[in-house]
Amino acid sequence: MSVSDLIVSVTVLLLCSAAVISMLAAVVSIGLRHRLQRLAARVRLPALALLLITPFFGTLLLAVWGSAPGRWVYADDHCTGHAASHTSGCTWHLPQVSDPFLQAVLLAGLLILTLLTAQRTLRLRRGLHQLETLKRLALFDTTLGVWRLSIDSPRAFTAGLWRPACFISEGLLQRLDAVEVAQVCAHEQAHARRRDGLRQWVLRLLSWGHLPAVRNRLLKDWELACEQACDASVARHASDRIALAQTLLRVARLQLDYNNTLPATCHLTGGDLECRVLALLHPAPHRPISALLLATTTASVIIAAVGGLAPLFHNWLEWL
Repeated sequence: MSVSDLIVSVTVLLLCSAAVISMLAAVVSIGLRHRLQRLAARVRLPALALLLITPFFGTLLLAVWGSAPGRWVYADDHCTGHAASHTSGCTWHLPQVSDPFLQAVLLAGLLILTLLTAQRTLRLRRGLHQLETLKRLALFDTTLGVWRLSIDSPRAFTAGLWRPACFISEGLLQRLDAVEVAQVCAHEQAHARRRDGLRQWVLRLLSWGHLPAVRNRLLKDWELACEQACDASVARHASDRIALAQTLLRVARLQLDYNNTLPATCHLTGGDLECRVLALLHPAPHRPISALLLATTTASVIIAAVGGLAPLFHNWLEWL
């Protein structure tokens, strides 16, 4: 098998696996989203992360499992006589694509995907370079533990991957009192401790196998849960939660015209602000057992479904 034939075969295998898994992940995600929304944010985050990465790992699992279902589950000996390499029971093998037009289309699609990936990588590098420029222009406040930007627009955000930095503008510092400034800085420092920018970037990368509408909804749910978890770490008592809710609303009014452009950035008023305020005023119960059961059930359902689909998937690849 030539290199181009190998690339085409692997591409077909992964694309077909991704198509099947994306439909399965959509059904599972739609069924679990509303149940997850009843849980506390800190408990909800790992379950949402599992749903987001399901297409990536599910695609790899189905690609390997479906290439040789007879190794793990029973499959009819449908391969006998297909080709010289199929003279006996069906062993692990890649799908064979002989149509030159289909090969050309797949190679062109793979090239476009590679170019898009390179473009996003360059965009990330550009954003990280802008972040270093911001640090050089800002002044680190050892008392607040954040970088102060000498700009009038009211901004507060955390940006970066491995070593995230918290920023707050002089314009926002001048508009808030000492208690509100402390709450804003504590919220951003919670993002930095958790490395939420890195987690967000990884989840965005590994969630590409989802259907676009499902992916966008799950990413928004994850962002909301992330913001709520940081809110909860700042406001541990009822009086603190009310004060933080007021601070969020005040900052949101000041930032109506602000658009975030840096990659891997967590903004103070990110997520659904109404849901964040409601969560502060009426916190959800902390039920780690429920999240564990949901995560375990999700993983079990996906593995069982992949195992059941593997022989059918293999037959489909042979038909193609």
